Amino acid sequence: MQISNTLSMGKKVPVYGKTMKQEIILKGTPLSGDFSHGTAYVYSDILQSKQAAYNIRKNQYDSEFARIHAAKESVRQQLSDSAKRVGTSFSKGVADIFLAQETMLTDPQLVSDLKQTLRQKHINAERVIGIVFQRWMQKFRDSRSRMLNERADDIEDLYRRMLTVLIGVESHRLEKLTENTILVARRLLPSDTVFLSRLSCTGILLEIAGPTAHSTILARELGVPCVGQIHNLLSNIKTGNDLLVNGNSGTVVVNPGKDSVKAFDAAQRSYKRRFSSVWKNRFESARTIDGKTITVMANVGSHEDVEHAAKSGADGIGLFRTEGFFLAAKTLPTAAEFSRFLSDCLEPAGEKTVNLRLLDIGGDKNIPYLSLPFELNPFLGRRGVRLLFDYPDLLKVQLEAMVSVSRTFRVRILIPMVTFPEEIARIRKMLNKIVKKHQLKSPPLGAMIETPAAALDTKSLSRQADFLCVGTNDLTQYVMAADRESSLISDYFKDDHPIILNLLRSIIGNAGKVPVTLCGELAVKHAVLDAVLGTGITSVSIAPPSIPKIKDAIRTINLSVKKRRKRATPEK
Repeated sequence: MQISNTLSMGKKVPVYGKTMKQEIILKGTPLSGDFSHGTAYVYSDILQSKQAAYNIRKNQYDSEFARIHAAKESVRQQLSDSAKRVGTSFSKGVADIFLAQETMLTDPQLVSDLKQTLRQKHINAERVIGIVFQRWMQKFRDSRSRMLNERADDIEDLYRRMLTVLIGVESHRLEKLTENTILVARRLLPSDTVFLSRLSCTGILLEIAGPTAHSTILARELGVPCVGQIHNLLSNIKTGNDLLVNGNSGTVVVNPGKDSVKAFDAAQRSYKRRFSSVWKNRFESARTIDGKTITVMANVGSHEDVEHAAKSGADGIGLFRTEGFFLAAKTLPTAAEFSRFLSDCLEPAGEKTVNLRLLDIGGDKNIPYLSLPFELNPFLGRRGVRLLFDYPDLLKVQLEAMVSVSRTFRVRILIPMVTFPEEIARIRKMLNKIVKKHQLKSPPLGAMIETPAAALDTKSLSRQADFLCVGTNDLTQYVMAADRESSLISDYFKDDHPIILNLLRSIIGNAGKVPVTLCGELAVKHAVLDAVLGTGITSVSIAPPSIPKIKDAIRTINLSVKKRRKRATPEK
């Protein structure tokens, strides 16, 4: 069947007896390999989804406002409980965030607006709060006061909370997907993806996503196919549609006929046969032909991920992302809760080294219960360690928990978004106080090299850090001035460009004896793997499903031949 660049119409195929549905073939950018045959679930933010809409009579005003009042009281109680809980573990300033939102929710003017809109429009509660809260959001965003601009995000959060209560949603809609679901969305935020499980989500289709978007990285870690940059995706797929997804070619078949299913099954069987031989050797060392051993570790964020990494032949955990735990929590967790989470997650790792990264939020990763201030350019704002310094109690909770689990596991602590050596020294000072209190040995402390400043001053950072991890996804974003999440400028996001490879070579050279690990999608690009290893890197950390393939690819590389060729090249 002929496939166009974007969409191709096939023959009509029978679905559910007499109902006829047309087969559609969509083409996008392959972002994560493998195959999936499943059922579509179209997802959108609750504020963007259609809500019940109906008119009410005068004798229904009181009962309809009672619904609004009940929802408001429920949200107010949530905020009050959060403030009390946070106040016992964190600074008063963090608790004040929830108290401020509670004050906004009970503002007499807001209550008056809700009542007045209900009586004037004769519409149901969901539509009433939509009109009023959006009006308030716009008013704050139009203000010349930066403080009021920031409050618009609080209003949006209150609107989302109110709507959630009104429609009776008790959990995130992605928390309880049925088995064999293929998730379809315009885009996914990190706060959405933390709820996905490889047991239920068997594929991801997106209108907006590039190779290094957080949703793409998650798909690779889940080991499910992902296709992005599919034009008119949401207009061609509806919840319940039967889908065939080929993550290797970027092809999606909607409502497939018998011939398409047959061809798809044959391609899937062939793919699995090719992978089976690679899988058998997954626990063998990744040694180049000329005898150089490369450590291949895993990027993970849950017990399930660590278990998958161990089964896939990972030599250790090069990056344990802690954001999932904090994003999934309803309120700020305690050190004891975080410690229990880490202990459970790391159990499959056994005695292997684990790099625990401190909470890396900011940019497109925001925790709702922190109510972070609005930033015009969040990717160049308070991200990673910059934000943690503004929430010292939150930082202390993480360090306490990580030190606690170091009693049982070979833990190393990783600092995100480092710019200056002083940041490492400041974290180490806090860490030393904690280990002294518990009479324990301090875990090694490392730094993520993601900013150009850090990459250009590796020599100074190496005097403060015990190890380094190069995050090529963010480093490329900042060096190339190209948003890693934007498909519009993907031609500028080139993590395998000679500029990046030369920078990586410089980092390794300036690090001296301090070990360096490469964490990023660059490490899974087979076509440039020999060039990446040629920079001198001896350790990489990648998604668990990619480990057997990358180990196999490393065994085919001869770095000594590459070096001889380079020396033999005459000077121009």
